[in-house]
Amino acid sequence: MVTTMMAVALSLVSVLTSAPRAVADEGGKNGRTSLTGAGCGDCHGEFATPSTAVSIEGVAGTTIAMSPGETRTFTVVVAHTTQAAAGVGIAVKTTTSGTTDAGTLSPVAGSGLAKKGAELTHSAPKTMVAGAATFSFTYTAPMAEGLVYLRAVGNAVDLDGAETASDVWNWMQPITIDVKATTSVEELGSTVSQKVWPQPLNDATSLCVTGVAPDVYSAVIVNAVGEQLPLGTHQPDGSGMIVFDLSDMQLPKGVYGLILHGSNTTTTSRFVK
Repeated sequence: MVTTMMAVALSLVSVLTSAPRAVADEGGKNGRTSLTGAGCGDCHGEFATPSTAVSIEGVAGTTIAMSPGETRTFTVVVAHTTQAAAGVGIAVKTTTSGTTDAGTLSPVAGSGLAKKGAELTHSAPKTMVAGAATFSFTYTAPMAEGLVYLRAVGNAVDLDGAETASDVWNWMQPITIDVKATTSVEELGSTVSQKVWPQPLNDATSLCVTGVAPDVYSAVIVNAVGEQLPLGTHQPDGSGMIVFDLSDMQLPKGVYGLILHGSNTTTTSRFVK
């Protein structure tokens, strides 16, 4: 009897020690975006792997500009050529490796993201389409000026239900967000790609801008002393034109700047009232 019980116990120990690591946390974990931290390595593959690419859609460089309090929509892309699905972690911090949050992140409805603390993670592994999974969110910059850092980590998974080294993860190179208000019209560039009309605006109730590249823009009017009037988000029509309805605005006579914040560029124009 004793021999039989010992055999059963040893068999149970063998099963437990040879079993794979715990079933994956399908809802994702926050606190993983720092390049000096463990990333996903304490559950999945030990090291970041370049075969998984993590990027922000439409952002070519590593620095973008935003105004204090501005809200913009971004999309993180997690790409891998062979894995079945992906998860993600997204944060904005005051440094590239610190833990202090900056601004406000919010998931876009239906994007597969959920809020965990001040960060965002996947709500469940998202199936890859053509080798990539996308996760969209909005970010509202803090009111204080300064540099903050958009950070992300992506995990490409095989959907075997276990947290193992067969899942392949990587960090995104942090995106520096320069939060800075325009202090006056004089700071606006004198060379612009758009044409603004009518000039002068006089009593017209619409302001038209042409030559605008396809994108979603957050628009702001700024006066000579730097006061800003948000105009919401806009997209150009097929001819590259945006029409702004100013019928409810009482703009005094003067020189104004129109700032268009796109996903990758900020362009400026001047107009006269």
